[in-house]
Amino acid sequence: MENKFYYKCDRELMNKVAEITMVDYEMWKEFIPIDSLEIALKDLLCEYNKKIEELEDLKQEMEDNYEPRKIDPYDEFGVSERDFS
Repeated sequence: MENKFYYKCDRELMNKVAEITMVDYEMWKEFIPIDSLEIALKDLLCEYNKKIEELEDLKQEMEDNYEPRKIDPYDEFGVSERDFS
């Protein structure tokens, strides 16, 4: 190992983080350098903030453009209004 500080980390967990952030983080066996771990956390926060922004945009788009469908319940269930008079 180089002269760095390392943190023992679950490789499977780091693989999931790498999949989300699309970054291959430096690891040595089951250890990750502390500076790489910090970068991974920052990358995860960026991805999280992007998803929050996408969600807010989607909410706004739905609010601006969504119109409930006008459905005639008689047509929906295949009956006539006269059947109930």
